[in-house]
Amino acid sequence: MKKKFIILSFDAVGNKDFINLLKLPNFKELKVNSSYSNNVESVYPSLTYPAHTSIATGKLPINHGIINNILIQPERKNPDWFWYKKQINGSTIYDIAKEKGLKTCTLLWPVTGKSKSIDLNLPEIFPNRKWQNQIMVSALNGSPLFQAKIEKLYSHLRKGYEQPYLDNFTFNTLMYVLKNDLADFIMVHFTDTDTHKHIFGTKSNHISQSLKRHDKRLGEIISFLKENNIYDSSTLIALGDHSFKDAEYVIKLNNLF
Repeated sequence: MKKKFIILSFDAVGNKDFINLLKLPNFKELKVNSSYSNNVESVYPSLTYPAHTSIATGKLPINHGIINNILIQPERKNPDWFWYKKQINGSTIYDIAKEKGLKTCTLLWPVTGKSKSIDLNLPEIFPNRKWQNQIMVSALNGSPLFQAKIEKLYSHLRKGYEQPYLDNFTFNTLMYVLKNDLADFIMVHFTDTDTHKHIFGTKSNHISQSLKRHDKRLGEIISFLKENNIYDSSTLIALGDHSFKDAEYVIKLNNLF
């Protein structure tokens, strides 16, 4: 088993969640045995796709070009998103990993569609036309053989975009990749907390439950690395992309224009 470089993104887990994370056993263990910061600033705009592209490139949105989640398509009722790697200006960390000879894998990482640098790619992309479905758009923009395998194994875990089912599917896919030593460099995007903050706000019990699920997932990853004697030689990065504010009303000024 080769050592791993793993980046875990816990969407919408911000510094206000940090205190609660430290009460959970696996995040607490990770803090004790690592360098950390609980005062990280997100980019502007502090949205998932600009932030994840900044994580992957080390650039601000104005420089890497992903300035929103959604494209400006006023003619469409449901605009497309920034789904494709070609929309990024410059190189990413997974491009460099591939150049260095590492086997690369990304699971639901934003803006990775049709990337040539990702060996095992399950991109975050939605069926946005009447004739499309999720399996089709994922396969056409990622790694079809890999996706066929994980669909066969874990599709029963998923219920569309509902959480925690989607993250359970993603997590089991990650463990499949790890247990079969299929990749050296891995980036994973978990959206459990983000989904529940959108629905219930930041103070709901659903949020604390989502953090506990994240802690359990992290614990299983750590246990796997230890059991295979690669924990000390591997790199494990756990991060968030943006925080969250509760709002009762949203004014969308663009609609006026």
